[in-house]
Amino acid sequence: MSATLVIVLLVLVVGERAGDALERRQHEVVLGKLPLPEAHGHYERLRRRSRRIRILRALTVAALLTMAYVYRHTLNRTPTAPPTASAPASR
Repeated sequence: MSATLVIVLLVLVVGERAGDALERRQHEVVLGKLPLPEAHGHYERLRRRSRRIRILRALTVAALLTMAYVYRHTLNRTPTAPPTASAPASR
């Protein structure tokens, strides 16, 4: 299970970095073609969106780490013996 979580995290990081690089280059081209006031407004929208995406990614990583923590503690838990029925005490 831990190998699966590492692979998921690796795919998340590598995929997001590649997608971010492509998207950033596309936005640079768009910003270069716009007049300065419009480019500034577009840039501010991109900053807000980027902040939101970073927060969502942090939540995703936190959820992944929480799942790993719960899974690990579930495996390490020792099973408890079922209660046994005791015979009534005779006098």
